[in-house]
Amino acid sequence: MSYVLEFSKIALTDIDKHKKPGDKATLKKIEKLLNELMEILQKVPDSLKS
Repeated sequence: MSYVLEFSKIALTDIDKHKKPGDKATLKKIEKLLNELMEILQKVPDSLKS
């Protein structure tokens, strides 16, 4: 099973706001958060997946 993350328009706009000035610290935090989320979703037991 695979998951797809869909970002809202607001989220994409917010990410773009951090990209333009080169806010590397915030972009690293976002990347780390998304990587952790992917790891958690890979560990979900099959019995809980729908």
